[in-house]
Amino acid sequence: MKRIVLWLLIIFLTMPLFSQNREQLLELGRRSYQDRLYSQAIGHFREFMDYYPTDPRRDMALYMTAVSWFYLRNYSSVFSALDSLEENFPHSIYIQKAPYWRGLSYYNKREYEQAVDQFQHQLQMEGEDYYYPRSLLYLGLAQEKLDHWDLARAWYKRMIDELDNHNLLVQAQFRLGLVEMKLQDYSQALTRFQALALNYATSPFARDLPYYSALCYSQMGDYEEANRRYRSYLQLNPQGALSDRVSRALADNYRSLGDLDQALEILEQLQQESTSSENRLEASKAIAKLALEMEDWDRAFQMMNQIYQNGSSSERLQAAFTLAELYIQKGEPNNSLVYLEELVENSYGDLLEKSLFLLAQQKRESGRVDEAIELYRRYWQNYPNGERAAQAARWLISLYQQEDRMEEALPLIEQMLELYPQDEDKPAYLFFKADYLLAKNDSAAALENFYDLWQTYPENPYGLHSLYRVGYIYGIRGEHIRASQYFQQLLDLNPPADLARDALYSLCLSLYLGESYDRALVVMDQFLQLYPQDQKNNQLAYYLADIYYDQQYFSTAYKYYGVAAATAGENQVKSLYMQGLCLYEQELWDQGRAILSDTFNRFPEDSWGMEALYMMGVGGRNAKKYDQAKEDLELAAQIFHGELGERSLFMLTQVLLDQQDQSGAEAVLDTMKNRYPQGDFAANLIYRQGDIAYSLEDYRKALTWYQLCIRQYPQHSLSAQSLLRAAQSRMELLDYQNAADALLRYLEQYPQGSSMSLAARSLSELIRRQKDPLGAEDLFSRVKELSNDEELLSMTYIACRRVGGFPGDGTEALQNIYEMDDLAPLIRNEALLLVALDDENSGLFDEALDLYEVLVTTDSGPLGAEAHFAMARVISNTDKDRGAEEYMNLFYLYPHEDRWASEALFRAWEIYSQLDNQQRQAQMVAEKLKEEYPFSSWVEELP
Repeated sequence: MKRIVLWLLIIFLTMPLFSQNREQLLELGRRSYQDRLYSQAIGHFREFMDYYPTDPRRDMALYMTAVSWFYLRNYSSVFSALDSLEENFPHSIYIQKAPYWRGLSYYNKREYEQAVDQFQHQLQMEGEDYYYPRSLLYLGLAQEKLDHWDLARAWYKRMIDELDNHNLLVQAQFRLGLVEMKLQDYSQALTRFQALALNYATSPFARDLPYYSALCYSQMGDYEEANRRYRSYLQLNPQGALSDRVSRALADNYRSLGDLDQALEILEQLQQESTSSENRLEASKAIAKLALEMEDWDRAFQMMNQIYQNGSSSERLQAAFTLAELYIQKGEPNNSLVYLEELVENSYGDLLEKSLFLLAQQKRESGRVDEAIELYRRYWQNYPNGERAAQAARWLISLYQQEDRMEEALPLIEQMLELYPQDEDKPAYLFFKADYLLAKNDSAAALENFYDLWQTYPENPYGLHSLYRVGYIYGIRGEHIRASQYFQQLLDLNPPADLARDALYSLCLSLYLGESYDRALVVMDQFLQLYPQDQKNNQLAYYLADIYYDQQYFSTAYKYYGVAAATAGENQVKSLYMQGLCLYEQELWDQGRAILSDTFNRFPEDSWGMEALYMMGVGGRNAKKYDQAKEDLELAAQIFHGELGERSLFMLTQVLLDQQDQSGAEAVLDTMKNRYPQGDFAANLIYRQGDIAYSLEDYRKALTWYQLCIRQYPQHSLSAQSLLRAAQSRMELLDYQNAADALLRYLEQYPQGSSMSLAARSLSELIRRQKDPLGAEDLFSRVKELSNDEELLSMTYIACRRVGGFPGDGTEALQNIYEMDDLAPLIRNEALLLVALDDENSGLFDEALDLYEVLVTTDSGPLGAEAHFAMARVISNTDKDRGAEEYMNLFYLYPHEDRWASEALFRAWEIYSQLDNQQRQAQMVAEKLKEEYPFSSWVEELP
């Protein structure tokens, strides 16, 4: 029973006081609110809403709760309460006041853009006379915070124009005067302050108006009038709130007037008489700085050291900070570090914030990057809303980038972009982010980011640098001409000097690498004229020389190689070497050899120095100074190994052959084989001996050399070429069967060989020479089994048809060959000629003539001559005179095509001799045939 009574008592004591009715709860909430007991007011209003959920005054309680939360600076709860009010009571009269409180909350949170939106919304509410003028005032204040001074001025003017005799008008007039000062409209601001002093002498601002008027006079350069007003203020308000500030301003003016002694006197008086320790300290600091300006170092440091040694703990810390600043100003930053480190360890509040930031700055400027990073990071973590937070973050990002620690910078960049979307350094953050992507080799994403940044901020330095990066990325991708377009676009925008120089240099390189040489020459010359002392000129001169060398302007190339060779750098030795080659190209052998000799003697270990010794031998051979060439090449072969040593022996062999020293050449060849058994040049030399013998029509000797190359170097690329050349040698020796076997062996061993065109020509020639239709068809069948190369098969098939193979094929296969666009025009035209011949043989003379005319107009070689001959033959069947004329035209058009030109003359003679009135013409043609082609078989046919 006792337990039951106890529980009932507990329940009674803890349950809501239902005896207090709803009116009492509301009244308690209102009184608590009026007494600024906002937490209690919130509790009462919440209790009222919880236990009277249907009471029509819940909207008022919810509104009062929101306002109470505002005064408690719990802005998220303000927004939540006002959202609930609008959601649950959409027709409540209190909704008309909600934008104002939202605006104030955003304003206190320093989210001024959102505050502006809410105050503008409040202006649209009806029946809220109390909030309308205040919203206008706060719109001006918010725009001031956003540095939108023109907009702030507009809102204050609207308030002044729309409201009469409102108690806030004085404040609006005063703020408008301050805004006009910010906009440097000092005469207008002065007029406004004077009007306020005249019309509102009892306003809270009246006492301070002379101070602001004096500031206007100072800014307008009338220091005398400003000082008069400053002194007037001090006489009327010796203990005024601004008196210390006025004294400092007065001292500043005297300093501007050059009266440093008077300025010092005022500051010393302020130091002695000010009731504020902070102002006394500021005066001491000003004295110290003025003493520095007067170069009275002892006085400055004595002043601060006094405070540092004898002041209170807070004054001591303030003095330490000033001493640190003075040492920095004096140019002794290292001496400031002791004070700043003490401040970071012992100070607090705003002084700690300033000291932490300044210490980070000094560490950074002294090159102690890791320590600076830690200090900036500490500042950012401890003062995310601090005055210097954004600046600390900027430096931290910059140092991360400098130290290649962009992984740590990237989250901070994202945070800064979110916190400060309107920050003036936003382009820098975006640039760092894009640069990070580029460093990570994500060039596609980097390119997109740089391009967007340039498009968004086309006049910002980071926007211009982004345009440069766009060109740079295209350059590293190998798209040099496209890169050059962006560099040129950047130059057209007149960027800062350093960027313009880099862009012009990069334009030079991109044009050079993109092989746009004519324009590259112009731009490079422009760079050399604009920046004659630039260290890049060595590289640029080298590129200029390369262009002129490729264009065979060797004397000009020689000059620019000389510029590049005059300065130590990566291109110095090669440029010196290339000067020698320029002289060689002009056949100035002795001068060229002298420069190459100098190159080798100065840089014997450099690859270009070694190459110079080899080229001395080459030059000697070209100048036919064989003994000198032998001496240089023997030395090169002796001291060099590897490819250059082998090449030197190869060239030495050439020199010996030039001297017809066959035994000496063979001895060097043996040395090459022994020293470089797998080398390139021994095989090359053997192959070349075969080519020499072939050119001298010594086909048996040529065949011996080619077979030697195949046997000794079966894996060498020249082995395949030797197999083809051996087949050609056998053809010249009329050994057609073995020639065919060699060609088929090439197709079997090298189905993707690089000399397939030569194989095709050789097979075609072999078939034509054999003139064996059945053998040609059999050979073609074997070729088809070994290869699917279209050119090879087409040429072989055409050769078979030429000798009478595949007589029943008709023209379809030939037509198919002609329609293959990827084949060489000569092959396709030959197929077309065979189609025309088929038409002629079938009696389709008009069709044949059309095709012959096409070939005559498209081919100026043997095929065109053959087509012209056939055309004349067809015409002469029906028109002898015109046929003879076409035969003569063939002779005049193709005089060097002996076969067809000689027969054409004979056929023309034949026609003229059969015509009674053309006997003289026939005699002239016969004489022409004998004169031009005396060894032709057609001469023998003449009577």
